[in-house]
Formats: sequence, C-alpha cells, structure tokens
Amino acid sequence: MIEDHDMRQRLMEASNHQQWMMTAPVFIACVADLQCRIQNTRGIVLNEDTALPELKLIIIRDTTIAIEHLVIEAMRHDLGTVLGGLV
Repeated sequence: MIEDHDMRQRLMEASNHQQWMMTAPVFIACVADLQCRIQNTRGIVLNEDTALPELKLIIIRDTTIAIEHLVIEAMRHDLGTVLGGLV
C-alpha cells in the first residue's frame, strides 16, 4: 500500500500523467516476480506479441488472480478500485 505523496506522484507520472489517480487515498502496487519462473530475465520484452508462455502465466494468470482477490476484498468493504498498469 502506497500512501506517500511523492511516491504516488511518481507513479501517476509514470502512468501517462493520469491526474485523476491522485484523488485516490492510497495506491496498491502489485508486482510480478518474473524470476519465479524464468531464470534469465535480461532482455525480456513484455508486450502483446511476447511468445514466452512462462511470462504470460506469471502476468496473465498469477498476478491477475492476485489482483482480482484484492478487488473482491475491496468490494466487500464498499471500497472502489481502478486498475492501472505500468510495464
């Protein structure tokens, strides 16, 4: 959970300067560990054309499932969420 204003500012700027992000009371950063499945991550490029199935499992399956659990829990507490992404 990121509450520090300066860090939130930097994340907003890295997210194409989406000013609306600063209206959220906190940010939650979800980070995928590529090295949990791929030994050498040097030079890996992640985009829609990436052919590495391991990379897609990490990002699409593992990380997305974890994020969805966070969203469901936020809903249980009547909190709203908005997904953003940095690559």
